[in-house]
Amino acid sequence: MRLADCGFDVKCLELGFISQFQGNGHERDFMGRKDVFIMDVYNRLVYPRDEQAKKAISKRIELSPFTEDPRYLQAVEEGLEQSLEEFPADLVIYNAGTDILEGDPLGLLSVTRKAGAHALFDEQL
Repeated sequence: MRLADCGFDVKCLELGFISQFQGNGHERDFMGRKDVFIMDVYNRLVYPRDEQAKKAISKRIELSPFTEDPRYLQAVEEGLEQSLEEFPADLVIYNAGTDILEGDPLGLLSVTRKAGAHALFDEQL
């Protein structure tokens, strides 16, 4: 059910900070929706392989394998600023997978828990 169907007049910005799984489930769910903007941050060499779902991504942030905190945080901050300029949202949804974390055998990134939490709770957001 859409928020608009419930009487809410909102534009939504969906944020997927995901490395391995690209969020292709929600990307397929929101395919073609003009009221949803998807920014996705992922390891470019691991994913995406779902080319159909990739078409739903409004802002792609492709990282190299073993990206560490400084580059990850910079990419998230810059991507968010650009996304909000392009699509001034009323609601931001943060969807983060644990596969961005260092040591995860699937995501192959090197982001610490502290940086992952910082990306979510930074006062700039």
